[in-house]
Amino acid sequence: MKGTYVASGTGTAGSAAPFSPIATVSLVIYNGDGTGVVVSSTKTVAGVSSTSSNVPATFTVNPDCTGSKALGATNMHFVITPDGSKITWIVTNPGVTLMGTGVRMSFFER
Repeated sequence: MKGTYVASGTGTAGSAAPFSPIATVSLVIYNGDGTGVVVSSTKTVAGVSSTSSNVPATFTVNPDCTGSKALGATNMHFVITPDGSKITWIVTNPGVTLMGTGVRMSFFER
């Protein structure tokens, strides 16, 4: 993966009902070498928002376009389109059911 992506996702958090709704939106830059950075991210859990920035990212892409990544302490599995334009991901951390997509911003390449 290489480029700047806008990522968003929704789901729930918690290990027992009632689960808390969660939503997130982020700007992520992947360097193409297994590293990257979450430039800016906003997350809302049960109506409480928080932001973060400059969070380190690491990733591995398999030959079949599947892979895994870590954005700080958040672990994910993903599938990327062969042209790299879209990533569909799911968080694998216990107690979180969150999935979403990342779309490459080709006009915003650095």
